[in-house]
Amino acid sequence: MRKRFLNLVVALGLVTGLLVGAVGSVGAAGNNGTGGPINGNPVPFDMTGSALYFAFVPNGAVINGVGPFFGTVTVQNVEDVPINITLSNTSGVAQQTAPLNPHASKTFSAASLNIPSTGNMVGGIKVTSTWQSTTNPAYLPVGVTCGTTSPSTSSGQINVTSNATNGVDAFAAPAGQTINAISSIDFGTTVWSGPFPAVGASTATTPGVSINPNGQGATIDWTNVTNAPPTNAIYQVNYKYTASATSQNCTREPYIAGVEKHMAAGNAALINANNGTAQSDGATVVDGYTGVSGADLPASTGITGITAGPVNTIILPIVQNGWPTSGSGGWDSTIYISNLSGVANVGATITLYGAATQGVAGPSVIVPRHLMAAGETWALDLATVVGLPANWVGSAWISVDEPTIVAAASRNKVATMMSLTNTAAPYSLTDCSRLLDVPNQYPSSSSQPDCESSPIGPSVKSLTNYFRFDPLAFQNYNNWNTGFNIANLSDITNTVTITFYNYLTNSVSGFQENIPPRAMEYVYYPGNGTDAGLASVSAVVFSGTSPFHVATDEVKYMGIANTNSNQSGVGEAMSYMAVAHGAKGLIGPPDLGGANGAAPGIPFPINKLDVPLFQKGDPTSGLGDTSGVNMFNFGLAAVVDVIFYDQSGAPTAPTAAVDPAHPFIANPIEIDLGSLASATLYSLDPGNAEMPVGFIGSVDMQVINVGSEVAAVSNNVNYSIAGDGAAVYNAAAVQGNFLFPQGIIPPGPVQP
Repeated sequence: MRKRFLNLVVALGLVTGLLVGAVGSVGAAGNNGTGGPINGNPVPFDMTGSALYFAFVPNGAVINGVGPFFGTVTVQNVEDVPINITLSNTSGVAQQTAPLNPHASKTFSAASLNIPSTGNMVGGIKVTSTWQSTTNPAYLPVGVTCGTTSPSTSSGQINVTSNATNGVDAFAAPAGQTINAISSIDFGTTVWSGPFPAVGASTATTPGVSINPNGQGATIDWTNVTNAPPTNAIYQVNYKYTASATSQNCTREPYIAGVEKHMAAGNAALINANNGTAQSDGATVVDGYTGVSGADLPASTGITGITAGPVNTIILPIVQNGWPTSGSGGWDSTIYISNLSGVANVGATITLYGAATQGVAGPSVIVPRHLMAAGETWALDLATVVGLPANWVGSAWISVDEPTIVAAASRNKVATMMSLTNTAAPYSLTDCSRLLDVPNQYPSSSSQPDCESSPIGPSVKSLTNYFRFDPLAFQNYNNWNTGFNIANLSDITNTVTITFYNYLTNSVSGFQENIPPRAMEYVYYPGNGTDAGLASVSAVVFSGTSPFHVATDEVKYMGIANTNSNQSGVGEAMSYMAVAHGAKGLIGPPDLGGANGAAPGIPFPINKLDVPLFQKGDPTSGLGDTSGVNMFNFGLAAVVDVIFYDQSGAPTAPTAAVDPAHPFIANPIEIDLGSLASATLYSLDPGNAEMPVGFIGSVDMQVINVGSEVAAVSNNVNYSIAGDGAAVYNAAAVQGNFLFPQGIIPPGPVQP
């Protein structure tokens, strides 16, 4: 029996001053692994939600004077069946492998991932996933099938070195091959063709040949051959073989979600121990970011029918170099770019467009092109960029030769020990935030549902505008406020309308910004004459006449410094990316025991949002790692079923199983979300009193009702930390954050 939800943030006002939850950017699960073509080719699994990318994980790095930071990576299985994951470094070498139960999560420290502890002291990480079984239907979710290859005969060649001992040479078959016959042997211009006598029966003109009984190798006998290859000479054996039958061609691989959390050491020994659990007690500064889904790699701009921008370009909407100089000092930035492609000499060019110089119309600064080695993580401190002014703020455009390059900006304020991180978002002139010209262009039986086939809620989305959605913004809420950093992706002036919605779905305020080509504007809320109401918490809809990206900063500059007796906090900061789309509602409640709510013809859970790291501190003191989740529905009215899972994947109170005979069938909290309404789940709410103190786990949200579309964010704060103890994460949705899901291809070019 489902539990009904009361929005306790509104009912209680959170008078204790503790932080509500959440970060909105739907982001680290992906789309169907077979994905449809990119320029006619199948989409590889590492460009779907079956892969995650982390631009930097620190292992003792001091960044812009703040640190040393030690990082963790937490990975969640969002499937209803067990999976395996592999965490590889930038060189593609596996550092950790692990099984994950359904809905389970695991945390890995930078040290366990062998991140370098010298030099930059950072490294990128790629996470991939596979099914634990491709032959047992019980280990595959509804709608996923895996084929097997049929044994087939092929031709192969192998080089063999002539044996000096007895003139008899043996060699093994390559892995996965069973040798059936030797067709010929070549040495220089001499060719011996079969049929061949057996070993021991060679003649003056023909070597003897014997194939091992299991076909795993063969022997060549040169004993009597007059023109045999001399000792240590290399000759070629041409053979026929049967390829072993192996499982392959799954319709998709498992979806995963992941986040990074890094902590500056106060007590180094404690931080190193805590790194395996993502606990921050004992740290001096905390930050983190959401792993980039393979579905959001920049190669998506090459999909047929999408108006592509610069090839393989990713955007950081805001980076800073000592800006602003007023007050307690400016913010500094280090850009991290990781080459996870396995390709050497990948070129990376960074163009810095200043806010004050108004983008492409004014002077910009180009960082000299850097050739990245395979596996390199390039760290660029903006203070070292020649020609970049001090007290500078703007956006960074990063163009690379390969799609599997990811980037993030770590922004730090050493004067107040504050830190926040943004991941780069892909450049595209068309995305899922906009209605397509042809509604309902894919039939309901399609295995790849239309990006915009669902009905759209009132006042949201149109044929002419582009959209981004923020599930959470503050105006003087316990001294928390919000800044929006908007980057115009187009080469024409972009009029961006910013509208705030309170919990009752009311539009309470709004204003417009005219942003020149490739420029960025920063908007500090409640600045710009905007007033959504004092002590308010709201969601935001951004609507632009051209494509754009938004980085949303949550900051707390004022308040009472952290002490054991007062946890009001001061000097807190975190940042997340606004999203183009969310999880889409499906008809009726999902089968919580195993079907993920998959509707007929939709063999992947497009209705799911997941937060891989959710924690509960001490409800008495209000201290310790504490999470909340904010949800925003920008479609038609929705119902959201919420389940908390511990790290083993077991449902946890208050959503624990009610039937002891079925301990893994959860009892969800049911939340009604009207169109343009919001809701908050906070781990220290009285309604979550059953949740264990010190809980570390994940949150699964399933969106019900066709036409609804929900995004969510999760704030993770520890007020016991003397400095900045805040991080924020985008909830992961299967489509990724920004682009068309690969395989959801418009029938013709879509004009911006």
